[in-house]
Amino acid sequence: MYSNRALFSNYSDIKEKSEILKEEEIRLGVTELTSSQERAALSKAGKYKTAKLVVRDFGTYAIGFSAKLYLDYLEETEVALKEELLEEKYSAEQIEKALQKLNVYKLAHKIAVIILGEVNLQKKYEGLVIEKQKILEYLGYDTSEKHIYKHISNAIFSLRWLNYVIYEYRYKNKLTEPTLTVGNFIYNLREDNKTFTLDINKMFVGCVEYLINGEYNTKLTEQERNEKFERGYFIYPMGYLAESKGYSDAAYMLGSFLLSQDGNTKLNTTDTKVIAFKAERLISEAKIEISQFSKRRERL
Repeated sequence: MYSNRALFSNYSDIKEKSEILKEEEIRLGVTELTSSQERAALSKAGKYKTAKLVVRDFGTYAIGFSAKLYLDYLEETEVALKEELLEEKYSAEQIEKALQKLNVYKLAHKIAVIILGEVNLQKKYEGLVIEKQKILEYLGYDTSEKHIYKHISNAIFSLRWLNYVIYEYRYKNKLTEPTLTVGNFIYNLREDNKTFTLDINKMFVGCVEYLINGEYNTKLTEQERNEKFERGYFIYPMGYLAESKGYSDAAYMLGSFLLSQDGNTKLNTTDTKVIAFKAERLISEAKIEISQFSKRRERL
């Protein structure tokens, strides 16, 4: 899962998909890329934009967010807010309200994690019922904080625009012509006073379906388990959602990244996980995008 707002950081600097492919054609000295060459180029780029989406590409699968809807939102909030700050046309209270709207995008990441956690707990994809009270508990809020209800509703509805694309092109470690599967994360979303009810597309969670259906140990050999889970799934500690309640975007993203790591097997202990990366890698994972490297390190 990905933080919507971080994915769109510096949107204007993200390369177009067509630009990446054209550069690869020039590099290879060809007029048209093969399917495997195109996949390799986009996977290496990792992030690019199309007319409709901003895409995170992992080679055999990719996740895209609707660029138009997000940019339409920013037209009314973040971009306008910067202009208003410069012109001093609005009060501090009005500016604070605009900033609160932007926080919906960080909240959407946490809501997505909660939905996936409930899929695992309830062992189903359709008719998933999540109580609003339970969402508050996950996030570390209580019922007296009335403002959060509207933010949660906005965040969960924003997840309707989370799309995915799965590229299936591997067969016994050989590249074949790719086939595409495209879909949405959640659908049939309904809300009442106490609950959200929704369906989740099981294709989005991939091989985790084996865990949910109890087939992980009963139907898969050890080799099959290793192959199906090679993408690096891990058990997400739901308590982190509440612990990170007051974190900045950078701190939250960095924490999520560190939680996903296995650590150094030679240095890990039963009580401690040892993770060591260069500052550049940590800055990248925290989505700290400041022009001067010294300031990026300082922020880290």
